[in-house]
This record gives sequence, C-alpha cells and structure tokens, in this order.
Amino acid sequence: MIVTHKIYTKQKFWLFAAPLLLFYTAFIIYPLIMCLVYSFTGYRGIGALEWNNFANYTRLIHDRYFWLSVRNSLICAVSLFLFVIPLSFLYALWLNKQRKRNTVYKVIIFASYVIPGVLCGLLWSFILKPNNGLINSLLALIGVKGPAWIGANGILSPISFSMVCAWSSMGFYMSLWQAGLKSIPADVLEASSLDGCTGTSQIFRIILPMLRENVTSICIFVLTAALKIYEVVYILTGGGPAHASETIVSYLYTTTFDGMLYGYGMTIAVAEFVFAALISLLSMRLSRRNAD
Repeated sequence: MIVTHKIYTKQKFWLFAAPLLLFYTAFIIYPLIMCLVYSFTGYRGIGALEWNNFANYTRLIHDRYFWLSVRNSLICAVSLFLFVIPLSFLYALWLNKQRKRNTVYKVIIFASYVIPGVLCGLLWSFILKPNNGLINSLLALIGVKGPAWIGANGILSPISFSMVCAWSSMGFYMSLWQAGLKSIPADVLEASSLDGCTGTSQIFRIILPMLRENVTSICIFVLTAALKIYEVVYILTGGGPAHASETIVSYLYTTTFDGMLYGYGMTIAVAEFVFAALISLLSMRLSRRNAD
C-alpha cells in the first residue's frame, strides 16, 4: 500500500510567505502610505505634523519647475523608448545564434549595465562637457562648434541623460529580448522560412507577435526607468542651470532634502507614482487590445 503525504498546505504556504509579506509591507506598503500622509502636511523635518489639506497639491499644479521636470522626464522617456527598444532588439536578434564570438559581444554589451550609476555619470561627464568634453573636442578638430549637450536651457540635456541611461541599460534589455527569443520554437521559424517568410517579414509577422508579453514588459521597464533617472542628472548637471535640466526624481530630491520641504516633496513623489501607474496600466491595456 502506497501512502501519499499532502505536500501543499495552507500552514506551509503562510510559513514561507510570511517573511516576504512582512518585508514587503515594511519597506513598500508602509512607506507608500506614509508618503501619502505626509503629502497633506507642511512637515519640514522637525516638529509635529501640521495638516494643510490640499495646499501642497495646489502648489504642485502651479509649480512651473515641477512641470519643467515633467517635460524633461517625458523627453527622456520618448528618447529611451525610440532608442533602447529597437537597438536592444537588434542586438538580441544578432547575437541569438550560438557562436563562440557572440559570447564576447554579449559580455561587452552587458558590461555597461554593471557599472554603478554614479560612475557612469562621471564617465559621461568627460564626454559631454560643453567646453572640453570629448565630443566637442573632436568636433573642434574639424572646425565645428559643438552644442551644449548638458546644462543648457533646452531639450539637449534630457536627451543626453536618456542616451547615457540607454548605454548603461542596453545589456539588460538585450537579455530580456534574448530570453523571449529562446522561447520561440525553432520549428516555427523553420516552417515560416520554408513558406517564404524570411528577413523583415519574419520579424514583424512571426517573432514580434510571439513576443507580445515581452514587448509589454520591456516597454513598461523603459518608461518607468525614464521616470527614475536621478544619478545621471545629479552628476552631469545637478539639475541646473536654474532647475532647467531637472527630472521628476531630481526635483523631488532637491525639494525634499535641499529645500527641507518634506511634505511638498512627498506630494511630488505621489504625483510620480500616479504617472508610473498610469503608464503601466496604459501599456498593459494596449497589449491586451492588440492580443484580442
């Protein structure tokens, strides 16, 4: 007689899930709740909480520096979206074949991802400096005056931020694409090739439709990453001149810790959370509509 034991029980489930739930509640849920609470106060780091109702949100609506940081973050998001997604996909497609030298290429592309954000910002500061940066110095050799890539009152600064972030994260997104490409059955691609579907047609008719969930995840990762750009801004421009190159996170940091406006800083954090949630929901809704 064979005796079977019930492996899965509710007690065992809660035994394994409880530490993670406690950790998630303590470091994610509780800070989110407190952030929302502080956004309705005029707290400045000392003293008791003083409720000011919706005064912070009224100030946020009329804060031109906040909307300037939103504009810069949107420019970063669009630039990252247009640059990272197609290029990382082409890299993954190119390196998907099993070849010895492809391993070396993968290491080279992925190496930038393991560089800390601060070091990445320092490296690119020597490249993008308006006066004596590497790019403008090379342009000066051929008699061309280079623009102010960073620190200018225009759209070049956020575009430069996004290019730096794209360079540092290219290996990560390439690995996500490769994980999806490995999941596509080889016989499907072979059958499509025999039917005459090759090259670009195979990419748009076979590969990308089968990677729909990967595409959605990568789009969400890219767009939310654009809302979290901070280290690069801090190292390259510090948000200047006159907050012209601030992103949402850098303006949040400046307001909260430099200006000692903790309540108003939490209001900016709530606004950023709403932006990120809307972007994620919109991406998932569009993906479901395309699937239908």
